Amino acid sequence: FWNQAEESRPENERTHSGGQGDTTVIITGHEDGSVKFWLSKENILTHLTTFETNKYFRGEDDEDGERESDEEEEWPPFRKTGQFDPYSDDPRLAVKKVLFCGSSGVLVVGGTAGQVIAATLGEQGEGATIVCRAETVTEKEGFTWKGHKPLDIKSGSIKQPTGFQPKCVLQINPPASITSLSLSQQWGILAAGTAHGVVVLDYQFQHVVTARSTLSAQDIANADDNPMSRKKSLKKSLRESFRKLRKGRSQRVVKGKGEVVEQQPRVESPIARPVERQVEARGGSEDGLGSMVRCLHFASTYIATSINMSPTLWAGTNTGQVLVFLLTITPTDKRKNDKITAVLAKEIQLKHRAPVIDIEVHDAGGLPVCGPHPSYPAPHRVLITSEEQFKLFLLPQLKPCGKYKLTAHEGVRVRKVKSATFTSSRDTNYTENCLVYLANSGEVGVLSLPDLRRQVSTQVIRREDVVGISSLTFSNTGNGLYLSSSSELQQMSLSARNRVGAGGGRVELDRREENMEGGDTDSQADRQNQQNEREAVRNG
Repeated sequence: FWNQAEESRPENERTHSGGQGDTTVIITGHEDGSVKFWLSKENILTHLTTFETNKYFRGEDDEDGERESDEEEEWPPFRKTGQFDPYSDDPRLAVKKVLFCGSSGVLVVGGTAGQVIAATLGEQGEGATIVCRAETVTEKEGFTWKGHKPLDIKSGSIKQPTGFQPKCVLQINPPASITSLSLSQQWGILAAGTAHGVVVLDYQFQHVVTARSTLSAQDIANADDNPMSRKKSLKKSLRESFRKLRKGRSQRVVKGKGEVVEQQPRVESPIARPVERQVEARGGSEDGLGSMVRCLHFASTYIATSINMSPTLWAGTNTGQVLVFLLTITPTDKRKNDKITAVLAKEIQLKHRAPVIDIEVHDAGGLPVCGPHPSYPAPHRVLITSEEQFKLFLLPQLKPCGKYKLTAHEGVRVRKVKSATFTSSRDTNYTENCLVYLANSGEVGVLSLPDLRRQVSTQVIRREDVVGISSLTFSNTGNGLYLSSSSELQQMSLSARNRVGAGGGRVELDRREENMEGGDTDSQADRQNQQNEREAVRNG
């Protein structure tokens, strides 16, 4: 995962600021649990600092040390010494998601074993790690987790150097990988999603606001892996196959003896319509991943009434379901006794059940709503991006008001999306709010907001480059960054103002000596030889 810091808009974390000549901060998450900060300027990366998350968890060495008193000593007494190969680290420490707020310095790290660390900048000291635990689904509901165990968090005081220090560690059970993160620095809360549900945490007061499961009865049955669920899945696939056969036969007409004539579609209008592919509605979650939370978004918008704005949390799942939580944010000085609450307010189910990969609330001009400021004029619209289409809903009625079918029109699927504001290269006062997306074909396109009209599209990454497509992240200025190899980063830009400087350079040579009399140098001899060859060609 690659993420860049942005100082002007802390709510849109997965971005980087700057263009040609500006500095960019790049944050990288690694398999050993470390998060590294890099300063990028003029195509040169400079390491700034590293936040080691593995020091707050108990590793294999510590576990072996605890067992020494219980187990019998073996001879010879083998001990682990030295540093091991980085590829042999505990896979549960791997960083999956990273968020960073440039204005407050809050860093949120999500790992593979359901751990979420909220860290802030602090001075050198010593202190204990505060742990909060949340359960999205329990064994009482009939679900059994068969994966890895959660990491054990170290107890007692830990020496912490100057820099990032954990303010709170959230451990989600079942300990599945973190699939989505969202941070609201102004409210002091964060949200984390896994394959089983969503958890909201007040990291300032170390309080779990809510933990809600997204598993359905079918997901629990498939996770149990009993023969009955497999039998039902087989029946369902056979039924769908017979339906497709009947549909194909109904489009043919038998004429005479054994002569089959294809029915021609009826022409309703002489105006040519764009070719639209038929997109079949997706079935249930037979693979058990339909409950995965793909995206989370905090916004203060009109959800209860059209008069007052309310704090909300939006969550999108793998089956096209959108959950809208209504939050009650209490003042900081009263939050010890009066906790923050979250109530499920509304639900949206997309027709084709395609995975929801991004949710954003926009104002009347298409600008993302990232705070409770009154400068976001109504009406507000929520843009729900699935793998197949972009769809706008008017708030608070949730009435559809616009859409763009990418899969039906172009046959590709959306992988990444980001709202960007493009500034004119000539007039800095002129801006356009657009939506930038990446398709699974490696193509990057731009849609205007809020009318969702296609502006431009270009091929950026090769279709075969799966790593580059999966690692790309956009900025709110139209720039992007992705992995071109295991150890190389590639920058790209769609903005005429925030351009990316190309690598390399030009070296100016002093040619005064070549023009001096008697200066018979090698370059003069080369030019003389080239002139003689040209004259020989002309003379035939």
